[in-house]
Amino acid sequence: MATVSEKLKQGDLHGAIGLASEAVKADPKKFEHRWFLAELLILAGDDDRADKQLDTLITLDPRFAVAATPVRQLIRAETKRKQFFDEGRVPDFLDGASESLQARLEAFVLLRDGQPDAAGEVVKTAECSRPALSGQITIDGNCKKFDDIRDLDDITAEVFEVLTHTGKYYWIEMSQVKSIEFQSPKQPLDLIWRKAKMVVTDAFDAEVFLPSVYGSQKDIDDLARLGRRTEWVGEPDQAVTGTGGRSFVIDGETEVNMLQIESLEF
Repeated sequence: MATVSEKLKQGDLHGAIGLASEAVKADPKKFEHRWFLAELLILAGDDDRADKQLDTLITLDPRFAVAATPVRQLIRAETKRKQFFDEGRVPDFLDGASESLQARLEAFVLLRDGQPDAAGEVVKTAECSRPALSGQITIDGNCKKFDDIRDLDDITAEVFEVLTHTGKYYWIEMSQVKSIEFQSPKQPLDLIWRKAKMVVTDAFDAEVFLPSVYGSQKDIDDLARLGRRTEWVGEPDQAVTGTGGRSFVIDGETEVNMLQIESLEF
């Protein structure tokens, strides 16, 4: 019989959750089992159940709060993120939304209203005013210089989505960022929330978490939730949005999955 880890490697997230749930039932007080289940539930987008598992851990032993509380705050931030994509709740900004970001938000509203062509016109205008961002990217230990980079999703094209341990969900303009140094994935949560040290000009130098899976997550399968597959919605003249793994394009031609990136400097 496959183990939970094997199920996860196979991309069978729901199968992994089933096995992890059985492990918790067999030994309800074992920290590792319940923690692993909570992580898997977050991967599956079942944040309420995950939060309840973490709350139970703290109830069983208050010392677990040191590990569980930061994750619960990230769940709060992820909830706000989902409220943006599902309900249109505006994210937080460091200094308010620039005209370009306001245009991206307008395009998103048009998409939600079923007007992809009109949204496409708005993002074209925003793209014309988007500044080219030069810098260097490190992938597999290899550093490569670039003249421009953007997210392939037209709504988040010029921002980094950021979650914090204080429960905040930010849109931070790429033009404000000096550098990002990603930590190598060590646990399941790192597959969807990439821990990184981010330096933002005249703002902060701190540990944050960048979602590696796009925010539109309704009706997506396990492989998409794990960031192993990306699908695009929209025609060439419309606003194009992604589901599944986040991708960037370098110099208009080289596509890079976010999980491949080790560092970025601007």
